[in-house]
Amino acid sequence: MDRCRTKINSLNSHLVQIITGDTLSSKKAGTVYFQANAIPEKSNIQLCIRALKKLNFNVPATQKVKDMPAKNMIRYYYADDEANADLIKSICDRYYTMPFEIQFFRSLAKGVKPGTLEVWIYYAPGSGDDYYNGTAPVTQ
Repeated sequence: MDRCRTKINSLNSHLVQIITGDTLSSKKAGTVYFQANAIPEKSNIQLCIRALKKLNFNVPATQKVKDMPAKNMIRYYYADDEANADLIKSICDRYYTMPFEIQFFRSLAKGVKPGTLEVWIYYAPGSGDDYYNGTAPVTQ
């Protein structure tokens, strides 16, 4: 019950930030690393990053990864980051047709700071950025 309440409170605080535009004065919500097997010139990755930065997440440059699973994922390492993982998934799912799967990696948390999450985006070989849809979110 407490975990659900914490999750709801976290999502509510993010919504208040969006509605009021009060993101600059707030502390950083965490760090989100984007990983992709390809980084197309025009990409919804940038739209996701922009949305997360508005919510006060720190988002370094996207990293290109050669070998990765053929699916989109949100990874987190600490139970306290679950609400942020849900929020990130809801944002990324708006811009991609392949839904994002959330994965909890408690066993790999050693050496990872709390508040660190990863977004893994998979592009099928030869597809370019088939998931790119300009600036309008994908409707499912």
